[in-house]
This record gives sequence, structure tokens and C-alpha cells, in this order.
Amino acid sequence: MQTIRAPVGEAPALDEGKMARMKPLLEQGMPIKGVVIVLVDGQPVQRQVQFVMGKETRIDAADDGTYVVTPTLNEDGSVRYGITLLRKNSGGGPDQVETLPVVTQTPWGGFTLGGGSGKVFAFDNDNSGP
Repeated sequence: MQTIRAPVGEAPALDEGKMARMKPLLEQGMPIKGVVIVLVDGQPVQRQVQFVMGKETRIDAADDGTYVVTPTLNEDGSVRYGITLLRKNSGGGPDQVETLPVVTQTPWGGFTLGGGSGKVFAFDNDNSGP
């Protein structure tokens, strides 16, 4: 799995003032809202999400399994997205867990994770923050 940030080519510009305004709101539980795109039956499907700092969000992606996203707030106001993929074991054993690359992004930034095996996970923020 490789990490590809959106927009491709350049990392988003850090707006320290905006990050300073958003940090206390995120600490108080303001969600980061947006859309996640995953594959279901080989087709991209949008799922509305709200990420809250320190809380797990589970996203069903029938083709891949279930993505579990846990955002945490960094000191500088950026967000660290920890992402794992849970896949059902066809043999009936415990779920298989795959840890995906950690993504660090501004609270208003989106990102895309893609892999050679066809897995796609993309987040597009709706920019509803201050």
C-alpha cells in the first residue's frame, strides 16, 4: 500500500493560523466531516463519515473488508490518521488485520491510499471547519 496525498504533486500548504483556530475545536470533539471512497463489487462507492479525535470510525468496504480509522491530534494541530483493514477469515478464524500507512494531514485536507492489489481508500474533507 502506498500513500498518495491529494492534491497530487504538492503537500498542502500549512495554514498555522487556521490550524490554531481548529485545534481547540477538534480537542472538544468537533468532527471532521467528509466522504470516503471505497470499492464495493469493484465499483467506487461514497460513504459519509465523521472523524472525531481519538474515536474509531468503521467503514464497510465489501471488496476489502472493514476499514477502521482512528484520528489523533498532533501538537501542531495536524491530524494523524491511523488506519487498519479488517478482513474476514474465510476459514472461520479471527479477522485478519492489516495496518495501513499512517497519514498526517491538515484538518481540512484529504488523502488517498492505494495499493497494487486494487485496494482504494480516499477521504475528501467537506471543509466545514472554521
